[in-house]
Amino acid sequence: MRISTALAAAMLVACAGRAARAPIQPIDRCYRFDHAYFGWPREDSSGRMVADTSAIVELRAQAHPPYPLVPQRPSVRAVAVPLLRGSPVTARVWLEPSYWEPVGADSIIIVWRDGYVGPTFRVQVRGDSLVGRMRWTTDELGRTFTPVPVSAVRVVCPASAPTT
Repeated sequence: MRISTALAAAMLVACAGRAARAPIQPIDRCYRFDHAYFGWPREDSSGRMVADTSAIVELRAQAHPPYPLVPQRPSVRAVAVPLLRGSPVTARVWLEPSYWEPVGADSIIIVWRDGYVGPTFRVQVRGDSLVGRMRWTTDELGRTFTPVPVSAVRVVCPASAPTT
């Protein structure tokens, strides 16, 4: 009798531990990363091409609309960069192939790509912070990059800037 009681207690503790680590639920929120990893080219007011960047990304709760380069799983969500400036075409080029997705009970991946290049993050959610690694990715065969440590903190989402 004591063995079965101890076994039942151990199973109850194990199940309670699993319930406490429920999968991450998609919620609209912004994070400021330690560097401006989110970049895109755009035309400035004089017509010159310039590089623009942001350290802030918004992880949206909405499902990512179908796009050929994005996995078609129900867990895949849309991302945005609230301060992304440029033409609507520029926004589409970067937002359509970019997404985020929960991975396991406490981590997410964030993919920011134009279809060819961009950073991919695998981070653990720790309260209001994200901690993990970023690897630059490219479609160039044979090219690999060393992952680097990254961190981000949750912030209030800034108002989107008008496109210029």
